[in-house]
Amino acid sequence: MIAMTVTMLRPSSRQPLPVDVESLSLRELEVAFYVADYHRTPEEIAAGGDVLRMVAAVTAAVTDLGIDLIREVADLFEQVAVRGDIGLRDRLTPDRVRLSHAQGTARCLRRLLTGSGSALDTARTVERWQMALTGAEAEAVAA
Repeated sequence: MIAMTVTMLRPSSRQPLPVDVESLSLRELEVAFYVADYHRTPEEIAAGGDVLRMVAAVTAAVTDLGIDLIREVADLFEQVAVRGDIGLRDRLTPDRVRLSHAQGTARCLRRLLTGSGSALDTARTVERWQMALTGAEAEAVAA
């Protein structure tokens, strides 16, 4: 189970909750990225995605809105896809560019999480390694 605790999108009395991002459906990820208004940077796109940043955004969205609402809206996203209900799509996602970003980012994260090995575990290990190197360099300079 992958769980991260992050700052919520909007202030709330609720505590950040651990979120099992790997268990979310593609549509649930799309909803979370739409809510977060997530945009991948050019560097992130070139690198294939920043899995830690994406997981943090999804976790914040799910914590902020609650998994039940995310799932209900994801079901509506699925209805739009299956039925081609343009009216419902426009009510759910009035910003088509934002929707496009959310869909692309959801597919990118799904690919990163289901690829060979865990991209999230790798990213966390590299992040710890870089922090250790930075700390080691700072100590060497101080000595």
